[in-house]
Amino acid sequence: MEADLVSLKDFAASVDHQLARLVDATIGYIGIRQNDSTRLFSIIATIFMPPTLLAAVWGMNFQFMPELDDKYGYAFALGLILVSATIPLWVARKMGLIGR
Repeated sequence: MEADLVSLKDFAASVDHQLARLVDATIGYIGIRQNDSTRLFSIIATIFMPPTLLAAVWGMNFQFMPELDDKYGYAFALGLILVSATIPLWVARKMGLIGR
């Protein structure tokens, strides 16, 4: 009887150890997935930050802005906003942060 209790105690300890390893592996996997999500949101925020800044400055309706009188000023502003979004995207791809 005593040998059976010792055997059951060892079995329970083994199962407990295996469960702890599985829980640690699951927590690690969840952490990796959360890091991927956070990285994606950071890249998206970085891409949209420069165009937002430019649009905010041009949206302030200053009285003296030389590009307002230019025939192609609006196209220049849109082009600059597009380029300012493309450069962080290109850098992120170059660094391997996003897929090709």
